[in-house]
Amino acid sequence: MAESLSRELVVETLRKVHLFSRLNDDELRALAEIVHSERVTEGTVIVRQGALRPVLYIILAGEAIARSVDEEGRERPVRYFKAGDAFGETSLLIGEPRDVSVIARTDMELLYINKADFDRLLREFPSIGRKLQVREDLLPIWRLNVSPPRWLVPGEAVIWEGRRHWLVLFLSAFDLGPRLLWLLLAILTAFLAFTVPPLALLLAVFEVLLFAWIIYDWRNDRFIITNLRVGHIERIALLTYSRVEAPIERIVDVRINYRALTQPLGLGDVIIDTAGSLPGIKFDWITDPPGVVEIINKQRARVVRWERAEERGRIRERIKGGEELEPIIPVLPTRVREPPSLFSRILGTEIREPGSISWRTHPFILLKRISVPLLVALGTLVFSVRFYS
Repeated sequence: MAESLSRELVVETLRKVHLFSRLNDDELRALAEIVHSERVTEGTVIVRQGALRPVLYIILAGEAIARSVDEEGRERPVRYFKAGDAFGETSLLIGEPRDVSVIARTDMELLYINKADFDRLLREFPSIGRKLQVREDLLPIWRLNVSPPRWLVPGEAVIWEGRRHWLVLFLSAFDLGPRLLWLLLAILTAFLAFTVPPLALLLAVFEVLLFAWIIYDWRNDRFIITNLRVGHIERIALLTYSRVEAPIERIVDVRINYRALTQPLGLGDVIIDTAGSLPGIKFDWITDPPGVVEIINKQRARVVRWERAEERGRIRERIKGGEELEPIIPVLPTRVREPPSLFSRILGTEIREPGSISWRTHPFILLKRISVPLLVALGTLVFSVRFYS
């Protein structure tokens, strides 16, 4: 808890913060245990725009000003803070870099909460997370980041997440192969129902399990946008895991493609072109493609602001003779593949050899190719045995 401050003062201060206004006394006392205090002098830069400092500040005494650097590099004041105000809610909840710099206008006394301590508290007291009064504009993102993917880096937050529309399960069946497969399965099941009922029952159970697996596989296929990258995550249960991604700053174009059958339904593809050797990414069969494009372009504009703010800050520090600033845009790590499972090693498509990586067709493609003739052969065999017996 904040040193040299009484528990009652900290609890009452937290109660007046809108984010915590619905917490009861016990929850506020638990929250007070992770609160720290700090004194700063006039002119101190408390947080710098774009910096990775996931902390919520509450002002006990003093005043501060928030300044922002726009896309053109112009700095302007955007808000003033006084005693009782709090700032840093977005950084505390989802860990995003700061949108503004906050400078002390007077000597100040502050309370602050670190995100690491806050996340640990939420795990111990889930009721606190459910009662938080999160801002309306932040609420959808907060819900996406309550249990974020473990591959996110510090300062990265999920902005949007989606998957292919459920209609893809039926519309994609217009291909001749899947349509013929299900037709043959239905005919074979009906035939066996009159000839070998136990075998028909087993085949029907197989069809139900196959359809359930297809739905499960569809649910594991996701598209994701964070404040740092876009990606396509595909997981085949117990078999493979892949993540194709591109940093936001490497995106050069985003466009929409509609199909004739799906445009009236608002379904389409978002095609993301990237610079260099990075692969392009397609969000196909998704709802509201224009909305997704808008989200991506907003993140691209934000990265531009970060880059320009960083460059201006470096120039100012050089002029003042100060130390070089650390990069304010979180750096994505070199991609590390998920450890392959036993099934992945047996059925995987990647073959690693010294100095080279090659790929082979997935065994499911083989299964798809032989399924129709295999079913025809099985049906012929059953019919022959039944006919000659």
